[in-house]
Amino acid sequence: MRNFIYRLFLLLFVTEQGFAQHYPNMVDVAGGSFWMGDSLQDATSGRHEVVLSPFRIAATETTVAQWRVYCEALKIAMPSPPGWGWQEDHPIVNVSWNDVGKYMEWLSKQNGKIYRLPTEAEWEFAANGGNSTVFSGSDDIEEVAWFVKNAGNQTHPAGSKKPNALGLYDMSGNAAEFCQDRFGSYTSRKVTNPKGNQTSFFRMVRGGSWYNTSTFCTNKHREKVAATPRFDYIGFRIVEEISK
Repeated sequence: MRNFIYRLFLLLFVTEQGFAQHYPNMVDVAGGSFWMGDSLQDATSGRHEVVLSPFRIAATETTVAQWRVYCEALKIAMPSPPGWGWQEDHPIVNVSWNDVGKYMEWLSKQNGKIYRLPTEAEWEFAANGGNSTVFSGSDDIEEVAWFVKNAGNQTHPAGSKKPNALGLYDMSGNAAEFCQDRFGSYTSRKVTNPKGNQTSFFRMVRGGSWYNTSTFCTNKHREKVAATPRFDYIGFRIVEEISK
């Protein structure tokens, strides 16, 4: 009996470790209201009230190992490696917004859930983590981020810096992160579960990266890119929709 219990414990441990390696660990976010944006940053980012429903977001950026599972399952090539080579526990980069959409479709079919990129509002709410820090988890960027000053011109293992209050890592720095939204100016009125502009050519990127100075790594900073280019400083994290 004792041997059976030990073997069962070992099986569960190995399965859990494999799941953690191959699929992102999700964190529940209760939702709520917050003030999004910063009119001092630029003309498109006026401060306005946003209300969000609950959602689940990955604790870390999707890693090279997690992307490799997808490539091997579909027998497709890995993206071109960055200059420092593929490190399995680093965030995946050199993938486009369109590439990420295909990954989400595959992951949703694998797990029978709906996965997608976070909206820009969900991303900022999660990065804030219920606090008003400049960066995600601290006013001191060195505590929470790999950025141009300390990163050595490359990504680092996902989750190797201090998390924010929700247990989310690397939302300031390491790899910048795609959002679901297209780029557009914020509305000035109170909105619920905003989806962003529906017609813009550009997609939203948040969070800053190893390539950026601290100015680009704040919770409020916004960037935009087209859907097809690939960059060695942009990755992503996933959101799981919660059934209503």
